Amino acid sequence: MGIFNLNLGKKVIVYRSRDEADFNKAVALLKEAGIYCYPFESEDMPTLGCGARINPARIGRTKGDFPEIIYRIEVGIDDEEKAREILKDKVLKVMDLGLGI
Repeated sequence: MGIFNLNLGKKVIVYRSRDEADFNKAVALLKEAGIYCYPFESEDMPTLGCGARINPARIGRTKGDFPEIIYRIEVGIDDEEKAREILKDKVLKVMDLGLGI
């Protein structure tokens, strides 16, 4: 590709889930295959009103009743296809969890 790699630093999301055990399994699979990945844990952003910080999923529920953390894995753009192939049929499908990419 010449001297410069224009994809340097660009990342894509290959995995998103609310299941911590499945997330850890996905990270292990990618590391075992030698793919450098960037795992993240984040909370859902509130969806109602001007900074009201009200998450409709929390209304009427006690803390811990609803998983609030979303686990996400990003890989370099050059490793996207290989990473998706490795995770295919070995971890939960993203669309099964109601989290589109």
